[in-house]
Amino acid sequence: MVISKNINNSRYEWASSVINNLLEESPVIYDFGAKDSIILSSITKNINYKAYDLAPEIASINKWDINFEEKN
Repeated sequence: MVISKNINNSRYEWASSVINNLLEESPVIYDFGAKDSIILSSITKNINYKAYDLAPEIASINKWDINFEEKN
């Protein structure tokens, strides 16, 4: 992808536009830093959504701290 100019869209609008235009049927979308899954309100395509956040604001988002290393 070559970015040739700034756009007026928010990052959510831009990302949902890219997702909605994917050719793949039901793509898996990983959302890191999902908070409240705001991006879902702009996605019209059928997707398999996987959301993660350090401090999720809704129960459907997985809590994940990327700095935490599990000790065996």
